Amino acid sequence: MKEWIFFDVGETLVNEYNSYEEHFTNCCLLLNSLGIYVTPKEYREKIESAYKENNTRPLHHVWQSLNVFVEKPKWSHDNEVLYSGVPEVLDKLSKNYSLGVIANQGEGLTERLKEYGIEHYFKVIISSADVGIKKPNLEIFEQALLEANISPKEAIYVGDRVDNDIIPSKKIGMRAIRIKQGLGKFHKESETYPSDMIINDLSELLCLLD
Repeated sequence: MKEWIFFDVGETLVNEYNSYEEHFTNCCLLLNSLGIYVTPKEYREKIESAYKENNTRPLHHVWQSLNVFVEKPKWSHDNEVLYSGVPEVLDKLSKNYSLGVIANQGEGLTERLKEYGIEHYFKVIISSADVGIKKPNLEIFEQALLEANISPKEAIYVGDRVDNDIIPSKKIGMRAIRIKQGLGKFHKESETYPSDMIINDLSELLCLLD
């Protein structure tokens, strides 16, 4: 039986940089209208600092730290794109592994993966919006393992965040590979649940898992 690899989506398969920039700009426009003057660059620096402190909810933390009593602007997926080379990596891995997704994502994840042309590589797709459970809750990992009909030791998890990806997947018994992309690259490694491997690009999996 093939071993499984589960992937996070945002900043693992999908580059969210432009969506973050749009989100930061929209946040600053709203803040400015309330008399709180912050530039998108300053806002990004605050978010990066929250990541460096391993804050578990960095976007929420920064918004609350500004003493704002209105909801922050909603996230948009419109400007997200696949990281370069993702389809090719998934195609090669799928020949020797069963692939799946466990991700904190809004509604419509499967459709977005279809639009990217990669949905067909995944035998199991678990999105927080669909199951009503978010990482780092171990239940979302348990549900994926149940659907795959495997034990944790038969699975590898690949993600960018220490708090949502590496720690819970290690806790449940998976091997965990951290990809240092996006804001998650600012996270400090957990001493208790360290990554089994760290990569900077998804293509490195082809050598590591050959």
